[in-house]
Amino acid sequence: MNIWRWVNDTERRLRREGQGRLAELIDRLPTEVCEDRHARADAIYPEALALARSLDLPWVEVFLRHWMLQSRVLHRMEGTTALSEAVALVDYAHRPETKECPQAVCAVQDLASCYGLVDGPGFAEERLAVCDETLARIDPTWPCYGCISAEYAGAMRDNGQMQESLAFVDRQVGKMVAAGDGDATYDLPNARIEPLIAMGRLDEALAFIADCQLNGRKDASHQMERRIDLARVHVRAGRTEEARAALPPLEEILDTPQHYPGWADALERLVLASAIPNDHRVGQALCRFSERLLRQGVGRTTIEIAEKHAHLALARGAPHVAQRALALMEQALPVLRKPLDALDRISRLRKALSAAPPLSAVPLPEDPEALVEAAIADDPERALLLLEAGARRWPSEAVVTRALAQGLVASGHDEEARARLLAFFEASEGPPDLALVMELAELIRRADDRAAFDELVAACERRGDATLPPWLRAVDAFARGDARAALQQASLVVERVPDAKNARRLAAEAARQLGEFSIALARLDELCVLVPEPGPHDWDRMTAATIVGDHAKVRESAARLGLPVQPGEGPIDDDWGLCRIRFAEDEPYEPFAQRTGPVTARILQIRRPGMPQHFDDVVVFDAQPLNPPPANDEERKEHVFLYPCAAVLREGGRTSYAIDGAHPGVAAVDALRERLRALDCPLQVASDETYQVGDDGDLPGLYAFVAPASDLLEIHEALRAFSEGLAHPLVWPELASAAGDHELVAAQAEVRAKYRL
Repeated sequence: MNIWRWVNDTERRLRREGQGRLAELIDRLPTEVCEDRHARADAIYPEALALARSLDLPWVEVFLRHWMLQSRVLHRMEGTTALSEAVALVDYAHRPETKECPQAVCAVQDLASCYGLVDGPGFAEERLAVCDETLARIDPTWPCYGCISAEYAGAMRDNGQMQESLAFVDRQVGKMVAAGDGDATYDLPNARIEPLIAMGRLDEALAFIADCQLNGRKDASHQMERRIDLARVHVRAGRTEEARAALPPLEEILDTPQHYPGWADALERLVLASAIPNDHRVGQALCRFSERLLRQGVGRTTIEIAEKHAHLALARGAPHVAQRALALMEQALPVLRKPLDALDRISRLRKALSAAPPLSAVPLPEDPEALVEAAIADDPERALLLLEAGARRWPSEAVVTRALAQGLVASGHDEEARARLLAFFEASEGPPDLALVMELAELIRRADDRAAFDELVAACERRGDATLPPWLRAVDAFARGDARAALQQASLVVERVPDAKNARRLAAEAARQLGEFSIALARLDELCVLVPEPGPHDWDRMTAATIVGDHAKVRESAARLGLPVQPGEGPIDDDWGLCRIRFAEDEPYEPFAQRTGPVTARILQIRRPGMPQHFDDVVVFDAQPLNPPPANDEERKEHVFLYPCAAVLREGGRTSYAIDGAHPGVAAVDALRERLRALDCPLQVASDETYQVGDDGDLPGLYAFVAPASDLLEIHEALRAFSEGLAHPLVWPELASAAGDHELVAAQAEVRAKYRL
């Protein structure tokens, strides 16, 4: 059963029937999930599901719900929080109208994986049984055969059957290869790597990881897993420098809990090998992992990571932090189906805590301000003791409670920080403390607790605050990507608070994201009055003003910033050097451009045929570069800044065509380039010395792009005249076809075959 053939056929049918939006969303959802872009998946899923239901397409509904569960369960490690949906999808996928859907089998994997997250060893036998039954209903030609096999192998590992799971994987891969899947070994990478690491067969694991990186799947999720696996293997082999280099930075994996267990494993071993300092940053990472997994109903993995967190905290002399980790382990116990060794782990940790030397009493400064200053100067974990004592001494001082919450967050204890802030807020009377409420709202948002956020806003409203509720809603909406709601709420704050600077900044940015640049410019104009000193608001103002055509304001902000703009009126069109522009299309595209002013550029690079073309476009960009300059002075001289495109002011209107064949020599290409330039048709070479053509691949090749602005027939004739004098002719079939020379197109097909182009 070819699931993806069904998906592609469905997309084509939907487009023919005028349902192109649903077809687009069906295509996008798996990509967003596999690329670990889960916020995007969250954003498009409700629309896609609503469209499928409105058109009464139950098979499409199964597909969409399955891929959303892939995001929630396999990538974001939701356990009990996703279990009801996983159960519901299995039920829905086995109804008469859906049971023949090619994706229905995958609902079983979603459910088995979900139970595995809740308690992998505790549900191992049940997972094995359901996978065994499912594998009996399909054959190795089904794409989901590999997925169900991987789940079966995972249940075997959770059952302690490492060698048996590896043998099972070998058998399943052999069946899939025999059925025509030559790349089947790359369909179950974790099922091979995990037992190899567990059994200490590090050389085999390392070789397979390298093979996967070269020949396996290239999506972001798989590539990240392989980087983490490399770190795990290297550190076990004593190669700590290689392990540190392979381990991704925390911020790259923080939004995707799928990577937590492997990352925590590598981190712990690097710390124990003294390759990474055992400090509060280690505790912050492991605590945040544990808290999120516990919040999502993950039992066994929460206990395992919290245990690592506790023992490392004890090793650095922070028993008060280890005590908090123990509490996380105890909270995870009820999630488990079977305690197994969890009780022994907790018992051992309790004994280690009781044997830890007691911490000395912390003397309190004489006032809250001195307390906060002392805490800031200390290590965040040690400062917790001081701040806890301060909170007991000054329970009604918001500055102390905020400092304690900040210390807790710095140590990874987001949930406790939230509880402390909420308790202070509920106990206080009168107008809410703005800074404290904003910090509380951020922690609630980070936990994605919509009910708690709504209650916080309502509580502020009950206290008669007219400004804080819309500001909370504005910040929350902006963080969730709802620019329309953010603009509406920030505008309410602007109306109620004449000198509200941050609300104007947020409103301007939200309006910019919505493409409403006149509104953005109005808010930025007001900021320039409220904030006389030049700054980032002037750069944003130049972007908005350029787009709406108010060049006087562009020049005014440029003057405020002291930029070297030539005097005059109207658009700025000077030589500001080379830059690159990022276009937010299907994939990042970052062509070189000639910067023509503070926030404008003209694209210089021709894109390959078949892709959105931007050559000769004049664009406006956001002036905050995406690539900060290097610290080295010499490297700074060669640095080319990259800016995100804000809008295309004027399209170049070009279409690109490819020229292919044996390289006629540098001089000949230069002569062709000059001939075409005279016809307003730039030529850019895309190939290098590695491109070889001919029967034996022994001729240097040329692959180049042209982007004509003039008559295609004229360009076509120039190319034909040039090629006729060459020992090895070039081909340009797409351009020749567009010019109407179908006879030459047929002849060039023979040339392409002859030279293996």
